[in-house]
Amino acid sequence: MLSILTLSFLLWCIVLAALIYQTKKIPKYFSAINLESVAHQQLAVVNITNNHASIVSYAEQNDELQRQLYKKLSVFVAPYHLQIWQGQNLIYSYKNLPLIRPTDDKLEKIQTISPTNENAEWLAWCTRDSISDKTVCAIQERALGLSPTFRTAGFYLIPFLVSVPFLILPIWWAISHGLNPLIEIATDIRSRKPSDLKPLAHSPYVELEPITNAINQLLEKTKSHLNREQEFLQDAAHELKTPLAVIQLNSELIANNPDKNTLAAALDGLKKGVARATRTTHQLLASARTDHLLYDPTNHVEIDFVLLLQDRLAYWSNIAQQKEISLELFSSQRCIFSGNMAGLTHLIDNLIDNAIKYSPTKSHIQVNLVNDTKSVLLEVIDQGNGIPIDLREKVFERFFRVNPSENHGTGLGLSIVKRVAENHGATIEFSGQTPEYCQFTVRVLFKK
Repeated sequence: MLSILTLSFLLWCIVLAALIYQTKKIPKYFSAINLESVAHQQLAVVNITNNHASIVSYAEQNDELQRQLYKKLSVFVAPYHLQIWQGQNLIYSYKNLPLIRPTDDKLEKIQTISPTNENAEWLAWCTRDSISDKTVCAIQERALGLSPTFRTAGFYLIPFLVSVPFLILPIWWAISHGLNPLIEIATDIRSRKPSDLKPLAHSPYVELEPITNAINQLLEKTKSHLNREQEFLQDAAHELKTPLAVIQLNSELIANNPDKNTLAAALDGLKKGVARATRTTHQLLASARTDHLLYDPTNHVEIDFVLLLQDRLAYWSNIAQQKEISLELFSSQRCIFSGNMAGLTHLIDNLIDNAIKYSPTKSHIQVNLVNDTKSVLLEVIDQGNGIPIDLREKVFERFFRVNPSENHGTGLGLSIVKRVAENHGATIEFSGQTPEYCQFTVRVLFKK
């Protein structure tokens, strides 16, 4: 409401300033027409008598009338004043007026009298009657336009002040009435419990649809986030239960059994339990971190996929050498791709980690990167046992392992790969490891 009133006041000031500017710029042509008419009219009047006293009395009354009229209006033009000559003798002149002697070169045309210390700039028009030899000059201040008086300001300010109450009432009613649906939404949200994340009711007002839709989307994202947090806590508790139980059991054996063979077996079991708990913790943290990063669209940046692959293969080369596995990369010079750096790093690490873990000793892992105008294809090829065809959909579930008896992993790696791929609009395919084919290939196809 304050903004609308302020805007109205500013518009009023602009209109007033424009009016003042226009009236200040009234051309001399219009002043000449007005003064010429006045001079001829006043000459006709003073020619009625030759009595100088009567002429002076009339001129004084006329000037006083002009002064009073201007004092009351004081809006558009300054008053004119008279100067009357009989031949070269001055009969009457309004006080402080410059003297304009009736020479022929100054008659019947507009004159500009420059200002002096005693007077302002004046415009004058003189006309003479050749029979009576009387000359009348109509003289007016050059400062035409709005006079800076209280009357002039009030002439335009009063309508604005009178209209303010009639602006305030409808604006106040419109704003208060229009905000009621928004207040209802705020009341609904304020009265909810923290666990109440059901969508807001559909608003019948078109203006509120973007707000309700945005809030509902936020509620849905919050609900999904809380569900993922709940699943993460449940999965962490479930997966850490076994290694922690193993650690507790073997620590009790170490504490209560002096037998060397039992101690050695317990120490070996303790190491395996700690390693499994550590690996599970790292994978859980990676999974949670991936979920957090992927749902932030500001984390997508321009990435050189080739440099990223080179960096990750260099990281995994030492681990691969322990099993005498060679890593090889086939790619173009550069491959610029817009994606989530942390997410793509997890995707590459999990694919290479799985390939190393499930490949036999002294084998070979090949990574291919095929870049064209529409897509980027990442292939990881190893000589492992692969994944049975009937389980290739289930391996993306959290904590699912093809062979639970093997103590290779936590079953989180491919679920992370799946979420990263979905976030980048990519698809995952498996092929190979059939009786006729001894290689297993994971393909991730990114669309540009």
